[in-house]
Amino acid sequence: MKHSILSILILISAAMLFCQNALAPSEGDGSQANPYQIETMENLFWMYCSEEHWDKNYIQIADIDATETSSWFESSGWIPIGVYEGYEEPDNLPFTGQYDGQDHTISGLSIDRPNDDYAGFFGYTLGAAIRNLELIDMNITGDRCVGGLVGILFTGSTMENCRVSGVVSGYDNVGCLVGWVSTSTITGCVAMGETICHNNGGGLAGFCLETTINNSYATGDVFGNWYVGGFIGRMLNSQIAKIYSTGVVMGENSAGGLFGYNSGSSVESSYWDVETSGVDVSSGGEGRTTEEMTYPHGSDTYLDWDFIDVWTADTKYNLNNGYPVLSYTVGIQDEQDFMPPVSGLMLCQNSPNPFNPTTTISFSIPKDDKVELKVYNIKGQLVKTLVNDHLEAGMHKAVWNGDNQSGKNVSSGIYLYRLESGGKSKAQKMLLLK
Repeated sequence: MKHSILSILILISAAMLFCQNALAPSEGDGSQANPYQIETMENLFWMYCSEEHWDKNYIQIADIDATETSSWFESSGWIPIGVYEGYEEPDNLPFTGQYDGQDHTISGLSIDRPNDDYAGFFGYTLGAAIRNLELIDMNITGDRCVGGLVGILFTGSTMENCRVSGVVSGYDNVGCLVGWVSTSTITGCVAMGETICHNNGGGLAGFCLETTINNSYATGDVFGNWYVGGFIGRMLNSQIAKIYSTGVVMGENSAGGLFGYNSGSSVESSYWDVETSGVDVSSGGEGRTTEEMTYPHGSDTYLDWDFIDVWTADTKYNLNNGYPVLSYTVGIQDEQDFMPPVSGLMLCQNSPNPFNPTTTISFSIPKDDKVELKVYNIKGQLVKTLVNDHLEAGMHKAVWNGDNQSGKNVSSGIYLYRLESGGKSKAQKMLLLK
């Protein structure tokens, strides 16, 4: 089969840039019986370099360090596998094969393409199967349909037992795991990173249409404008069961603990933490306090969940701060390493909390770098910048006196404070009581 024009351009571009090297896997032929064995970054780039590879079967046999992608293509990073031009467009080139990570990781994947749609490790899948893969400390930026693992997960695709952590940002349909998911199935997946968007942003998925999602959870913070949810930003005609979210949710309009917007979907035995999220409403699901969601759990929380084969209770609070974890993840990593390696930063709970009117925020940065520490109200509006400076590595403290940028005292309520340094971020909430 001859290469398409797209493939030829891709190969020419790759040849011009010495930092990208394509190397065919040493084992496998791409069939179901003998899948290609992916072991290195060079193997992954070979997989990308031609759409002739996009209907094959793969297994990953080693952890892969993808931090070098931050310097690829004039720092634009990884180019997603799969090209989407529009609904039923003849030029669509989806990934239609199978990728089994076998519980291995891809760490440090970078995409910095703010004007490109369908950004993610996979840009566009159709009838594909992705399972048992973890992306660690990814940094993904695109425009529309942006997800850590998949930009657009389309008709008949399945995603099973996958995990992501890092930062994903874009304009529309943005999720830490997947940007847009349509008529597909997601099960046993975990999203532990931060999502930043304008519209349709969720801790796991940005936009969800006629899709089934079950036995999954999201713990990352979500910041956006319209249709922002701790789990899904906007959802239509889908089936959701046995999921939860715990991250901070901040949005100007239609912000919800689990879902920012929901129409025609069924939601069963699904919960969000009203305290850690900072919101007490959702377009579906049930709100619970932190005490009710952490072990030993509230009597009306996690109803009919399978805590034998599917879920594991975090009885010692050393796996997931007391929230349930998926059983298959226990033992993949050491217990001390299970918590998401989102940023390498440390942001402590403010003290005292609640407070009136002064509180101290402690934080740590791993290296000398530019640091921003900002306070926001529950609508996501900036209240005050506490730190905007280049600091040395180590512990630091900042004091907030309960005032805004103009020096005027603010009213009682929940406020969020967000630390940014080295392209990473963390956020916490605090309560001002007068």
